[in-house]
Amino acid sequence: MKRQFCLGLIILIIVMSFSQGAFARDLKIMEVIGDYPRPDKSSSQNTIIFDFLRASEGLKKGQPLTVEVAIRNVPTDKTASMQWVQDGVPLENGYYSSIVLSEGMTVTYDGVLPYYGDGGTATNIGLDVAVDGVLRREVISVPFVDGNYLDEAALRLMEYVRQVDIDAWINTPTNTYMDRKLSAQAGYLNAGTFVYYRDHEEEDSACVQLSDGSTVWVPYKTVTVSGKNFTVQDTLTDAEKEKFVNAMGYASKTPYLIWIHPRMQKVNVFMGEQGKWVLQKSFTCSTGANQTPTPAGSYEYCARDKAWIKPEYQVRPILYFNIYRGLAFHSRLYSPDGSRLIDGTIGRPASHGCVRMYDDDIAWLELYMTFGTKVIVY
Repeated sequence: MKRQFCLGLIILIIVMSFSQGAFARDLKIMEVIGDYPRPDKSSSQNTIIFDFLRASEGLKKGQPLTVEVAIRNVPTDKTASMQWVQDGVPLENGYYSSIVLSEGMTVTYDGVLPYYGDGGTATNIGLDVAVDGVLRREVISVPFVDGNYLDEAALRLMEYVRQVDIDAWINTPTNTYMDRKLSAQAGYLNAGTFVYYRDHEEEDSACVQLSDGSTVWVPYKTVTVSGKNFTVQDTLTDAEKEKFVNAMGYASKTPYLIWIHPRMQKVNVFMGEQGKWVLQKSFTCSTGANQTPTPAGSYEYCARDKAWIKPEYQVRPILYFNIYRGLAFHSRLYSPDGSRLIDGTIGRPASHGCVRMYDDDIAWLELYMTFGTKVIVY
């Protein structure tokens, strides 16, 4: 009981020392009271010197942390137990038991921290060292930086994963506008100007991307759109898809995240949370045709209908991710009475902006998805 009481006091002292601002790069000696001797001038703990050799200057979300400590002025025949901590909480795989100390030895922590704060705040990384029954904590403060960390593999994915570039041309000289209602003039384009076709507002206006990367709106009839299939085969592994959505920092109000990738005609469903998404399903789909593309953007699964029954066709169920524009997941096209498949196109752009899926796949999505799930089109 007495030893348990002492251990409790050890933890209490450590927590109190952190709460009182014993951080930054100052070194603090934590005394163990009770059965253990208090450190004095002759204590081996007082003679040992700990130097922080290097530490990450700033951390983005998902960025591995590296901290290295050198140990000097080590008495002979000394062993120590060590534990890396973040803000007083022990880090996984950061414990070393009965380490024989030697002059100039280094101890390094290299890993992704379990907690990342907002940019402008900081975290305190400590090394707890116990020698001769005396516990000592060395602490360094590492600031957080806004953004998500992208390693070389993630950067390569960012270059490879992009929206579909649909070739188009201006067929008539036209003014350009800042909005889909064509109410605020922006500039002028000559006939024959090459553009990328991005979006449209019915048959009133079209959004095009110019050579400088900017986007403008023009009258719908002034654009000629290529009929070429610009999609490519899905060559991404499950791990690469997970790395991409985690590197992008996507968040969702539910445990699910959906990434529609028109360039590869895939609906990818993830479970988890921001920065920790794990791929569950990858469905082949059919997104918007070239003249009516599924617009890139961030949406939420927001409503559901049993079916759309039109004079020409029937689709069911209807899972909306933008009810204002009528953007939804649904089945392929069946006859109006639902008795036979009349358009089984899948794996290439074909819709008016919705995302067509196989019957079993849309049934799975309807069963598991909850309102508020983030839907990314990119």
